[in-house]
Amino acid sequence: MSLTLRPLSYRRRKQPPTGKRDRRPRCPLLQDRRVDPDARLHIWRLDARRRETERATSPRGEPIVLAVDATIAEAAGALYHLGTGLYRVVARTKRVAGRQDYEARYAGALPIAARRPSDAERLRARIDTERAARRQAEGERDAARVEAAHLRAEVSRWKQALRVRSEQIATLEAALEQSQRQLERARLLYTTLSPEPAEREPEDDESPDLDAWTERTCAVIERIARLGHPRGADG
Repeated sequence: MSLTLRPLSYRRRKQPPTGKRDRRPRCPLLQDRRVDPDARLHIWRLDARRRETERATSPRGEPIVLAVDATIAEAAGALYHLGTGLYRVVARTKRVAGRQDYEARYAGALPIAARRPSDAERLRARIDTERAARRQAEGERDAARVEAAHLRAEVSRWKQALRVRSEQIATLEAALEQSQRQLERARLLYTTLSPEPAEREPEDDESPDLDAWTERTCAVIERIARLGHPRGADG
């Protein structure tokens, strides 16, 4: 690509001589005009009416900034990927120190080799990668904390339900035990009061055994008395 000088649409105001020798460097892109050595050259894209539209950027998207002593060939190499068109070179320190317009023509056939990233750029890229990994790890940690809190709440709920179910089982077991005791008492009472086989009629020469009958009657009365009191009670 080649850059062709385009005259500005206005005349540059001449600076009055100061009587001192100007030792400032000359800028090739500003027609060898002397500028401040700390100035930097910014490049803008122009439209058909030669109005500044946007900053010219590198392939990485960074604004193109050239040194004061940059040549036209260096500017053409920096603008190679942007193609033909109108461009404006602006020298700036704290204020605009000068400007000049160029037209880019005849894109070259040989591509410009990509510049190797500097150590600072590689370090910055590594830092950005580590920061992204750390943000992802922090996001996963926060998600794990939320999941752990949810699981703890579920465990507490199930423990409460298990405690209630255990109390219900204990109540049912106590009621079953009481029912079994009542059934045992009823069975014992039924066995005691059930009719016994009829005894043989005594012969004429035999007499009933009064003592045996009395002993059996006392046993029945004692058994009935025990049924009226729970086991283990006093009296």
